[in-house]
Amino acid sequence: MTLRNIGHESTAGSHAGVQLLIPQPLHDELSLAAKWIAQREGLLQDIDLRASARKRVFGTFQLLSLEHFEGLLALVSEAAYAPACSIYKAQFDAFTRGAWYRRCATDAQVLGFLRAEQRPPSFAAISRDLSDSGLWGDRATKLAVMSFQTSLCDVSHGGRQEVLSRIKADRLDDAHLLPSIAKLVRSGAYLSMLACREIVDSGKNERQMIRLRNAFDALYRPAPKRRARRVRRHIADAFA
Repeated sequence: MTLRNIGHESTAGSHAGVQLLIPQPLHDELSLAAKWIAQREGLLQDIDLRASARKRVFGTFQLLSLEHFEGLLALVSEAAYAPACSIYKAQFDAFTRGAWYRRCATDAQVLGFLRAEQRPPSFAAISRDLSDSGLWGDRATKLAVMSFQTSLCDVSHGGRQEVLSRIKADRLDDAHLLPSIAKLVRSGAYLSMLACREIVDSGKNERQMIRLRNAFDALYRPAPKRRARRVRRHIADAFA
């Protein structure tokens, strides 16, 4: 299970977006995630998700997505890596469905869901409808998230490749997944930020959106690289 390479993007925004998906060691990722959860809870407290049928539907999906992320962290903390992969897929599905009901669904589709007369569309249909919505921030980040989600499907569904990987490693547990679990936690954190963004954006509160973005970036956005100092030049100047 690996995060596949993606095509080159020329914009600085795309590069920064993909950098947000590059993990630190697992222990550090869990620590960052705990801090992020503590901060984002305060940013969502005053948002009313009962104002309309659409808000009730998409808001509940996004809150469910956030709950799945907390479940993912609990499972990873207990070294239950395969179940954590499965709950990531549940987090991903809840997030994309919530985004679809907010951005793409007709009023009739929203009411049809509330009345238990219609189910959410297929993932392929949701992905197609959301493709040009700006949901992911940029194309490179979207491709990275989608590629990672796809790579988890075999694990979460108990597929052929997952079983063969365990046999090849001569293990019956999920320890072979460990090298990718930090990526799992980072990707889950990024999805949770997008879920929060969907909720906050529905309130049209720009100040709160800035606070949300700053809180996440302070924890996860890589610091810009510093230019290497010209040590030899300084030494030469000192002895001039």
